[in-house]
Amino acid sequence: MNVDAILLFAFGGPAKFEEVKPFLTNVTQGHNIPQERIATVIEQYKLIGGGSPLTAITCCQAKSLEIFLNSKGISLKVYVGMRNWSPMILDTLLEMKKDGVKKALGIVMSLFRSEASWDRYIQVLNQARENIGTGAPEVELLNPKHDHPYLIDAIAERIMELQSFSANALKEDCYWIFSAHSIPLWMDQKSRYSQEILNTAKLVANRFLKKNWTIAFQSRSGSSEEAWLEPDINEKLKELNSQGVRSVLTIPIGFVSDHVEVLYDLDIKAKKTAQRLKIDFFRSKTVGDHPKFIQLLAELCMEKL
Repeated sequence: MNVDAILLFAFGGPAKFEEVKPFLTNVTQGHNIPQERIATVIEQYKLIGGGSPLTAITCCQAKSLEIFLNSKGISLKVYVGMRNWSPMILDTLLEMKKDGVKKALGIVMSLFRSEASWDRYIQVLNQARENIGTGAPEVELLNPKHDHPYLIDAIAERIMELQSFSANALKEDCYWIFSAHSIPLWMDQKSRYSQEILNTAKLVANRFLKKNWTIAFQSRSGSSEEAWLEPDINEKLKELNSQGVRSVLTIPIGFVSDHVEVLYDLDIKAKKTAQRLKIDFFRSKTVGDHPKFIQLLAELCMEKL
């Protein structure tokens, strides 16, 4: 296949506090989001240091992928395009066109497919190509592989890294919670989102012969009248507390990099819930630029190339 480049897609996020409000204005455009909700999210960004590391991590993943492919004799530039913030997908496609890219392989940086985590990227991509018109780079999207051995390796090794500062997280009496972003039930029913999350969690738990684990969801943002995937991780912590659980490890398998929904919803909000319940709370790192995860991305590309 004649491919000129690779393009990684991610949600996007403000790098510094001054960008938070315009970023949220962009994300909520066309949606009836109460101002109180927006003010709450602004405060959350303030609590995690003012900005999101998402773009920086995605760029690091892109560079690592480029280096890995180069080591295999494949010389392709890896671009980054964001759905909601700079560098926007449209701007990246224009840069690619300027660089002479005719066809690229695209990877949505989401392990589990749903309308929110996949289809909306396709919509933005198609609109951007339509806006560019003649000469817009063609992008072939690669399917995510939530059960690939390299992914399971990366998640497992992130868990093992906890041994360096706390062996408690790997003890048998430590309950594991695999967490992922909640989505509306109707959206889940149109996809295999929750089933794929469960499959990945099982594969990781089996790697450790772990028996006491569960799935929980986080970061719900929709109307209280609409049914979303449950249980919420904070409610699950309360339930585990009533069962006598005193130690919990959260494994954010629904996210491939840190951002506000990991750094606030888990590291601050869920941790505070656990502390109030007198539960020891640990979190493994997201896969980020772990070598095994980069190898998975390379594998997806090399299958096509």
